[in-house]
Amino acid sequence: MRSLILALCAALVVLPACKKADPNSIEDQVEVLKKGKTTKIKIKAVENLRNIGKKEAVPGLIEALKDSNSQVKLEIARVLGELKDPSAIQGLADAIDYSVGGGSDKMTQDANAANKEIARALGDLGDKGAVKPLLKLLKVTKDNYVRIETIGSLGRLKDSTAVEQLSEVATDERLETFINKKAILALAEINDPAALPAYMRMLFAERKGVSFYPESAFGIFLLGDAANDTILSVLKDENKELLTWAEERKVLKPAIYAKAAQIESDLQDRRSIPYLLKLLGYDDANIAYKLFVRMAAADSLGRMRAKEAIGPISKMLDEEEANTRGAYVRSLVQIGDKSVVAKLADCSQKGSWSAREFCMLGLALLGGEPEIKRLEAFANGEEKLFMKECEEGYYGEVDCAAEKAKNVEARTKTIATYKKVLETIAACKEGDDKCLESALTHAEPVVRERAAYELGRRMAAGSLPALFAAIKRPVSDVVDLNPRFAAICAIDWITSGNPSAMAQAKPEARGLEAQVEEENKKTITMKIAEEVKRLAVKLNRG
Repeated sequence: MRSLILALCAALVVLPACKKADPNSIEDQVEVLKKGKTTKIKIKAVENLRNIGKKEAVPGLIEALKDSNSQVKLEIARVLGELKDPSAIQGLADAIDYSVGGGSDKMTQDANAANKEIARALGDLGDKGAVKPLLKLLKVTKDNYVRIETIGSLGRLKDSTAVEQLSEVATDERLETFINKKAILALAEINDPAALPAYMRMLFAERKGVSFYPESAFGIFLLGDAANDTILSVLKDENKELLTWAEERKVLKPAIYAKAAQIESDLQDRRSIPYLLKLLGYDDANIAYKLFVRMAAADSLGRMRAKEAIGPISKMLDEEEANTRGAYVRSLVQIGDKSVVAKLADCSQKGSWSAREFCMLGLALLGGEPEIKRLEAFANGEEKLFMKECEEGYYGEVDCAAEKAKNVEARTKTIATYKKVLETIAACKEGDDKCLESALTHAEPVVRERAAYELGRRMAAGSLPALFAAIKRPVSDVVDLNPRFAAICAIDWITSGNPSAMAQAKPEARGLEAQVEEENKKTITMKIAEEVKRLAVKLNRG
């Protein structure tokens, strides 16, 4: 019987008088962690220390790291990361297994799992003293999950000494594409101009059907003015190093021009305007490439609200390709100069219905009360125009008479919607911003879009709460994305150069960041979430 009692005491870890270890005592649980006979017992002790949650446990946890197996190391690292005591850095660094390979056996997997958790903990500690061991781990690890966690921690620590190595990882074509992307995102968190060469390469890189443009473009956006000269050198055809790199990888020149133009919509460097205007006339034997570059230039000029572009783009509204004409119309809408209304009315009667409709949309987003009668006239003439288009073969070999009724009905319904936009806005008298705010909640998306743009054009700082509410309005269909984008633009216009409006808007940044985190998970809102994210950055910068 005596030997049985002794055995039971040993299993519980011998304390004075064979006392059972108190799960709420740091001292007792550290002792169990040191002397526990099994991995299971030790892991339970670590869990108890986590539940206690006091930094007094840190020295004991660090000491236990020295002799623990990989499974216990993992659990200890997790707790140390949660306790966030920088004194744990050296202990965690010493616990890293820098020699482990990338095998699939259990011992290797356990060692890499521990390294992964240690890497995360080092980042969670929030102390730049963790950068050196993390860089060493990133250099030697063969495990992608360890790489991801190490890269993430380096990003959170925001130390510029990590930029060189992260840039190497970002541009390493031997690595998996998601590793490259993670490295670009980490560089963006650090936000150091030294990362610009890596961004520039990955901006134009594509591998295994994966583009690195979104992550690289956001990194460049965060750099702001520090990136201006480099992007401008691309538009001016002066960045020889990048052009050589791109040529070696068979990156098409039109892609370089188009992406550089798109970046200017973020940077808003007005020195780029002459070069973007030049790209409006870009020519290429491949019509798709030609139009791609022209649309990118028009979009950027529109977002910059460059009045210099009004004349050149207005002359391009007879473009037959519908989506390209649509890009030109939207550019003019953003610039917001109502002198183009006559041009929009003119192109509403030229080309296919798909192309003409964009011009009518432009009238809805820029026109005034006189355009209501113009739209009525357009609706009355649609039957004749449909028959003309159909007989000229726009729609292939179809029975024009049989197709006429449903097509004309659909067109007149669309025109009636645009007419409703103008009627709603016309009802809001000059200076009546509250009326426009009410229109931001209208059931018709195009009405909401026009109302947002109009408030932005009026620089209506008092309407900022209503515009933020428009951004937060749930998206149930793609048609809801345009009014949200208009509200983003309006807030950007109102707050730029207006310190009082910026101070009023700045507290909304945190809510926008939370919205981005949620909407990045949904396909329908993923793209517009990038615009919301950029607005949040601008507000945080103030």
